[in-house]
Amino acid sequence: MQPNRDIKNEFMYHRLVSSVVKAVSYANAKNPRYEIRVIEAYRTLERQNYLYSKGRTKDGSVVTHAQGGESYHNYGAAIDIGIFDKRNGSYKTNGNLYRGAEKVFNNFGLNYLRSSDLAHFQIATELDLPSIYKKKIKEGWEHSEAVDFIHIELDREFSLLRYWQDKTDFRLEI
Repeated sequence: MQPNRDIKNEFMYHRLVSSVVKAVSYANAKNPRYEIRVIEAYRTLERQNYLYSKGRTKDGSVVTHAQGGESYHNYGAAIDIGIFDKRNGSYKTNGNLYRGAEKVFNNFGLNYLRSSDLAHFQIATELDLPSIYKKKIKEGWEHSEAVDFIHIELDREFSLLRYWQDKTDFRLEI
């Protein structure tokens, strides 16, 4: 995937797109030295399985701990970011930079998965998306139908909670 893709044209959950655009814009406006870019967003099941095979049955390092259907990327509910130096375009791997980005992304309703993958952020939800997906596939649903159902379930959850955002924080309105 090319850095800084226009994620609005991907098969993404609409609230994730809104949160990501706001978080990236906010972070990039606040930091004159570094730029956050979306590296990867929606993944097909085939791509997810390919990445899962790296470091296991294919050469390279382990990239992910999730097989196809187990990653929030497969439902358009996750992104991976990269942080780049604005002066020379070099990719940064410093964990402190990603922990700083985590604080910004959390304010816009995105959580990181685990400390070993600081570049991964996914929509904050109480729903178990892989379980919902597996159930729908077992019932004979196509992948796109199952993902659409997940997006509807996420909308239902968010409409119940009535989240709203502004530039600096993420609040719960009852």
